[in-house]
Amino acid sequence: MVSGSGSFEAFTGLEAAIVLISFVVVAAVFSFVVLGTGFFVTEKSEEVINSGLKETSNSLNLFGTVVAKVKVSDPELRYIMFYLEQCGGGTGIDINKISYEISTDEFIKDFPPGDSSVEYVWKISPDDDNILEDGEILRVRIYPDSVSLAGGDSFKCSVIPSEGHGIFFSRDIPDNLVKNDYYELV
Repeated sequence: MVSGSGSFEAFTGLEAAIVLISFVVVAAVFSFVVLGTGFFVTEKSEEVINSGLKETSNSLNLFGTVVAKVKVSDPELRYIMFYLEQCGGGTGIDINKISYEISTDEFIKDFPPGDSSVEYVWKISPDDDNILEDGEILRVRIYPDSVSLAGGDSFKCSVIPSEGHGIFFSRDIPDNLVKNDYYELV
């Protein structure tokens, strides 16, 4: 209200209250947005960390040596045999989801999960599932029938699980292979 002396003090107090309330509302909205973004980033970071821990805790390891059997008819490899174990104490690796790759300078041969050229035999497994867990040992035989691996060749083998870290190894095949014999590959 305007008094006779021309004082506008009531309007100044009302304006100050409106400005103060506006600042409080803007600050509340801003803090809500900042906190929401912070919680979202924290949650995503936790997911990334957990995914990384799961990935590193499920690792394959080559157990023992790599052995090859030579065909009865030709001095070429009939199969490559090696043992796998899971290390790192993770949740385990599903052997039905492991793929393999054998390569030389001339070819690359993929063995997808479920390929009939890959054969599994459990050497140590206290349970009846298809999960390679800590303390279990799995024998793997790969029959590279469609490719020729003969004496003097070198090859690389990759074991690639669907989750976790796989392994990679390379081996040399001795020069003079005797039919129907076994060789430790180094």
